[in-house]
Amino acid sequence: MSIRCKNGTEHSHETVAESRACWTGQPAPVASPTAVSPAPLLSADVEFATERQIWRVGKEGGDQDHARRLTKMQCIKYIDGLIKMNAEKGAPVEDPRQKAIIQMLSLVPDGYFAVHPDDETPYTFLRLTRPKKGKFQGTTKVQTQHSDILKPFLTVWPSGKVWKREHTALDKLELLVANYRDAGIAYAREMNHCMSCGKQLTDPRSRHYGVGPECEREKGFDWLIAQIDEQHGHTFEWLFSKGMVS
Repeated sequence: MSIRCKNGTEHSHETVAESRACWTGQPAPVASPTAVSPAPLLSADVEFATERQIWRVGKEGGDQDHARRLTKMQCIKYIDGLIKMNAEKGAPVEDPRQKAIIQMLSLVPDGYFAVHPDDETPYTFLRLTRPKKGKFQGTTKVQTQHSDILKPFLTVWPSGKVWKREHTALDKLELLVANYRDAGIAYAREMNHCMSCGKQLTDPRSRHYGVGPECEREKGFDWLIAQIDEQHGHTFEWLFSKGMVS
């Protein structure tokens, strides 16, 4: 609606402010443009995929190394695609090795182990336990060790259900059950920790055999002592007396 101005000649203005400016001789104020803020980025657009998402990628048969380079949102779309693809293919087929490996795992004692397929591949450090209480009571629990951090790797529940963090878990456990004794020795040598309890080895004899005095005394490691003596051709005491170990 036009506003009629009475300042001299008959004319009109679009706003009261313009009419007042014409009457008083003061310029009409100019409204500053309203700043438009860009839409904020959601955290899922910029943060990298979580460990839970990476685990789910492995569970669905995806590429976990690829998933680690994705943002949360990208990983959500990747997982959705894997789920859709698996649904179209039908239920995933159980690895035919799984039953045999789990059965053989029951013969491996609790402890710490190091496995790798060849000398060119870094070791994977594993901890095997069978909790007697708590949430995991009655399970066979395998974790990977990363410095002082332990991460879930595989769990066998009393019902027989098997949970795996990634599809390569059976590859690592196949190496373990094939020769868990050498895997325990390798752990002790690589980490300088007891293959049974995981504590640091501090005296020369323990470092030589790879097991602490308490674990040797309480759990019995005759096979280990015999194997290491055979490898060196002499007992620790003889080697120590000759100054060949320290």
